[in-house]
Amino acid sequence: MKDKYLQEIFEQIEVPIEDVRQSIRIGIQKAELQAKKKNPLFRNLSVAAILFITTVFTLSFSFPAFAQKIPIIGNIFELFEENENEYIFEDYNRYATELGITKESNGVSMTFTEAVYDGENITVAFTINSEHDLGEKPFIEWEIADTDSSLIVGGRQITRRMGKNEYAGLLIFDLQRGTHSDTIQLKWEANRIGYFDVEKDPLNMLNPIVGSWSFNLTLDNIGSQKQEFMGLVSKGEGMETSLKEITTTPISTSLYFTEMVDDKYKEENWETVLMDYEVSDNLGNKYTVVSNGAWGNNGYVMHSRITTTKIDKEASYISITPIVSILKEKDEQNHDSSGIELELLKDPFKLEPIEVPLKQNAN
Repeated sequence: MKDKYLQEIFEQIEVPIEDVRQSIRIGIQKAELQAKKKNPLFRNLSVAAILFITTVFTLSFSFPAFAQKIPIIGNIFELFEENENEYIFEDYNRYATELGITKESNGVSMTFTEAVYDGENITVAFTINSEHDLGEKPFIEWEIADTDSSLIVGGRQITRRMGKNEYAGLLIFDLQRGTHSDTIQLKWEANRIGYFDVEKDPLNMLNPIVGSWSFNLTLDNIGSQKQEFMGLVSKGEGMETSLKEITTTPISTSLYFTEMVDDKYKEENWETVLMDYEVSDNLGNKYTVVSNGAWGNNGYVMHSRITTTKIDKEASYISITPIVSILKEKDEQNHDSSGIELELLKDPFKLEPIEVPLKQNAN
């Protein structure tokens, strides 16, 4: 699990908004290639790399009004609703299950205040009160234990300082594969909390507090509806992506894809191909998209999921535009302590949009 966490430290990087897509892609590759130099063309991005995608934007405002309210139910979700760049937390407080579970170890008290499970993701709100200074954005090393072995769980986290040694945050678990049951049980365990200085030492946690924080959760699914598709495909330049399923819940919309690269490119010196997606509807709404990772048995056929907020119930169709980025390894003379440098082989390009009819009143 340690390797997973080392890459998540890029959460603290400030990324210029105009360069964010290119910076994200290059950042992911630098993190992933630290341990392994050669990988398939379509890479099964690790949980930590996916976390980098979803946490690369940083909030630039402070939250004094919330400091005195924590841990009132719902306020932690509301705290992060203001960031429209990446996170999707609309209406979470309406469906939250109150937890109020506190565990203390080595001078650090952690409280799980509430959680939401919608069959696609689990989102847990938490607070930390510490005898130690954990930095501006504490990072928690955690793992999921004692859960259904068929359930593949990815994850990311957001943490912000609220006062002197007081913090609030969210843990987001992506249920990537396996059975999404009506009731889910899992055991969450953490053993280190600290912070990173990306500029000075990006691979080692500073001033880590070692302890044991363990939470057993039982959560009910708030409900979902599924719409399956066949033949909704976009292709071009040897790339192809097809929409397989849309799952809607009271708080989110998940879109599942199969992505392929033509075999003729096997001999090309490409390190990786990444696919992003833009989503809009026929009413003119544009939707923020969060990547939930990709998985597959080889580098040329992958399955992926993205999440966005609820689709406008008046929309009759949505338009999904795939954006392809191809990266290659730089000359070895340009390698640095962070690992292998990658660069864009060509400018990112868009494939033809996929027009998706929606079931009326599906959400």
